[in-house]
Amino acid sequence: MASISITGPLEGEPVDLGSTKMRILEDGSTTDGRLGISVATLAPHTDGPPQHLHARHDEGFYVISGPPGSSAATTSTTPRPDRWSWSRRELPTRSRTRVTNRW
Repeated sequence: MASISITGPLEGEPVDLGSTKMRILEDGSTTDGRLGISVATLAPHTDGPPQHLHARHDEGFYVISGPPGSSAATTSTTPRPDRWSWSRRELPTRSRTRVTNRW
């Protein structure tokens, strides 16, 4: 496991999911699977990735602009910009955009 890992602004693994564009900054390979980080941009008025769960790690989002909507199991939220949203592992989650700007 690396002691220090730095990913530059144009680095990381690009992922194209149609209306969702992602860049994987950390896939867990340098953190012994403890942490993964990505940057995601969702197109306006679209659903993000389909509902899913992560068996091995929790999931969190820091909202830069939006607000996006997110749901975990039966709870829906709309975090505002400059807010952190977190859900525990093995809890089904999904995200979507409700407004015309991007996040």
